[in-house]
Amino acid sequence: MLLEGIFQVITCGFPPLEDRDKSLKALSGLDFFGGGMLTREETLRLADLERKAENDMFVILSDIWLDDEERRLYERWRLS
Repeated sequence: MLLEGIFQVITCGFPPLEDRDKSLKALSGLDFFGGGMLTREETLRLADLERKAENDMFVILSDIWLDDEERRLYERWRLS
């Protein structure tokens, strides 16, 4: 900690990108989340689902009051 109590960042970077296939090969056999290992068939099925879901997305909302009649979030979302 600095004497002034302020931590200053001069540069902030990201780790180098990893090739997905290389990562999968290097990490195969590891169960990171405790859900069990995927079979080869499950892995292929998931890869197919990922390819088909190219335009899918996640939407993360915060502080949305669903009982507020002035908020028409879902209606606007549907029309956009």
